Order: sequence, then structure tokens, then C-alpha cells
Amino acid sequence: MEFRRENFSKKQWEIITSKVHNKQIIASAGSGKTRTVVGYTLYRLEYKNDKDKILLLTFSRKACEELKVRFPEKALEWIEIRTFHAFCYHYIKNFHPEYSIRNFSILEENQKLEFLKELLQKNPKKTYGIPYLVLLKNLKQLEFHIPELYQFINHELQIYKKEHQLLEYEDLICMVVEGLIEKRKWVQPLLNTYQHIIVDEFQDTDPLQFQFLYLVNPKSLFVVGDDWQAIYGFRGATIIPLLKFKNHFRDVKRFKLVENYRSLKAIVDCGNYIIKKSSQKIPKSVRAVRGKGIGISILGITNQEKNFYGSLITLLFEYNVMILVRSNFRRAFWIKEGIPEEQVMTIHKSKGLEFPVILLDIEDGWSGEAYLTDEEIRVCYVGITRAQNVCIILYNHWKKESLEYFLYFRFFSKLLKNVNTDRLKYFLQKEKQFRSKSF
Repeated sequence: MEFRRENFSKKQWEIITSKVHNKQIIASAGSGKTRTVVGYTLYRLEYKNDKDKILLLTFSRKACEELKVRFPEKALEWIEIRTFHAFCYHYIKNFHPEYSIRNFSILEENQKLEFLKELLQKNPKKTYGIPYLVLLKNLKQLEFHIPELYQFINHELQIYKKEHQLLEYEDLICMVVEGLIEKRKWVQPLLNTYQHIIVDEFQDTDPLQFQFLYLVNPKSLFVVGDDWQAIYGFRGATIIPLLKFKNHFRDVKRFKLVENYRSLKAIVDCGNYIIKKSSQKIPKSVRAVRGKGIGISILGITNQEKNFYGSLITLLFEYNVMILVRSNFRRAFWIKEGIPEEQVMTIHKSKGLEFPVILLDIEDGWSGEAYLTDEEIRVCYVGITRAQNVCIILYNHWKKESLEYFLYFRFFSKLLKNVNTDRLKYFLQKEKQFRSKSF
């Protein structure tokens, strides 16, 4: 991307050029978050005349690779782009007094589960008759419900890791954080080298990663994220660091990017309506830059006609509609019905992506929750905001007591236009024509 003023909106440019050292950017879906991150990074390199290296942290290897291609090759000499875990891994490899000379490996999840399965099989009395698979699926809960078993497993796992020179991903950040707390010599190069840190997708930060940032306390910290899109609580992420960021760092200025360049007005309005039901959030009013477009963007469809799925799948395939589901169980259903694997994905996998038309499947397989949590509301929000022009809501009208029906009734029943498959074909054709004219 070329660094020119005309490539940015007024708000993006204000963020990029602001002289505040610590910036928190709340970036709504489709608001040009990545463009702003890249612009700010290039601005530091080109106009600030800094010789300090910039550390850009994100949460997946895919995101790292996508960011790298946005920068000129020369700029990458001054920018280190890594995940939190990868950064700590390489830092330990280079500077830790013990592990820099040891050939350690990462204990992958499948290898860990295999070891724990064998451990439990050899010690059946310690499991209280609970099936191994149930215990392995709920390891984090053992600390509270069966503490003696949790301590036994943890003790044996530490021995196993030491004997085989293994570390887990969480160990990497723990070791660096402990070094920072104890002010060990081997972490001093970190403090000296990285005076400018940028964190992308800050809403996915977990407490340990936030502690890392707090302890490093760089000269400038630029964090960008959206509490409305925080959907990784099952991995330990929490929106609390984002909500209370200003309490932990001095001289912080909060900016908001609320112009949505991705979706038509009906989709943006629907997203705003959904997220209002969430209790923990930073208030903002997101606006659609693209306007109304084809007019009707939220369609509802349900199984009320003969050969419903056959007709629906034909349309989805013909018009290349992306199907977004809440669970892998539901994904398997669509693949079994004949949808190609690349045309159906979980909402979590779709995060950061966009599609002209999506089908949001809330008919079945939403989640195992007994009620609608804040995070499930955010998952729904992330799903609908992947759509650019049309979002089709597939819902059930018969399971009145189900969470899926509650989702439909509470969020979509007043907003969507119900159609059958014949009428759906009409709107899909209309969207296709609209898209061709837009280009």
C-alpha cells in the first residue's frame, strides 16, 4: 500500500498523525482497521525518523502473512510482525540462558492429549470412574471440581515436558512475563529494542498477553480492536483489557472508527440492533458509507416447502453464497448435503473476511449454551457483518424452546423479509446485477 494522504479517511488520518503516545482504536467491522494499522506503521517509519524497531503483534499466522504483504519490502527491515507466541518463542531461543542452548520443541495439543490419555489409563483410581474423554474435554474445570486430579495431571505433565525438552505455547509467554517481573538480565534486550508496539485484534488479548504489554511498557503503544467482535473467550481471551485499557496506561487517547465501508445500510443497521442486546460494550454508532444499495439486504428463509434443502442448495451453489455456521457439527451437515467444503465455514473462521452474499445458519447447531451469553451475541454480530450486499437468515420456526429460535425471534424477526426459494432466486439475481453495475 502506498502511503499517501488521499488513501485514508479523515478519521483514519487523524489517528495516524496524532502525537499521542498511547492510542486505543476501537475499529468497527468494515471500517478500514488494517489500512489504519499499516498507515500508522508507515507514518512512524517515514515521518518520525525513528531508528527503533517496530513490533507488530497479532493473533494468527494467517494474519501475520496478510499484514506482511501490505508493507513495502524495505519497510519490513524495521518491522517485526509476529503472533504473541511466535515472538516469545524466538526471543527465548535467542536470549534465554537455558533454552537458547537447548533444542526444545513445542508440545502440540494432539501430543499432549495422547500423553494425558495414557496417564489416566494407567491411573484409573484417580479418575473416580469418569470417562477419560470427558476429563480431557474439561481439563480447565478440573482445577475447581477435582483439584487433586488436576494437581496430579499437572505434576506429571511438567515432568514429561522436562524429560522431552518440550514447552507449551502458554509456557512461552509465561517465561517472558516471569523474566520481566523478576527483572532478569535476559529480558533487557527486549526492553531496549522494542520501544514501539502495535497490537492488532486487541479484543482477543488474554490476561497474560496484556500483562506482557504492561510490563514492557513501550514508549508508544498502539492497540486496535473491537469489543463487539470479541469471540474467543473459549481460548481464554477477555474483553476486559480493551474495556479498561485507559486504567493501565498513562496518556491514552481513545479513537473510534465507525464508518463501515463494507456493508449496505440494512446490514449495518441489523448489526447495530443485535449488539445493543450485549451488556458489556463500548458504545458507538456505526454508519454505512455505501448507503442502501439494492434496498432489501436481510432475507429470511425457513423449511416450509417441498424439497426445501434441494432447492436451497441449488441456489446457494449457483450464486456462490457463503454459508456461515456456528459449529463444526453444522458445517458437517452442509458438506454431507453436497455443499463444497470451501463454501461453508464457521463464523470464527470467517472473522476478518467479507462476502457479497452470505447465508447465516441459525436453524440448528448454534452452541451448547443454555442461554444467550454476551459472547454468543457477538458471534451473531460477527456473522452478519461478513455480508457486503445480502444476508440470508436460515432459521427454524418449529423449535420454539430452542436457542436457535430465540436468536431468530429476538434479533431478526422484525428486520428481515421472509421469502421462499423462488423469491430468494429473484433477490439473488438482483444482487448479482447490482454487483456487476457497481464494478
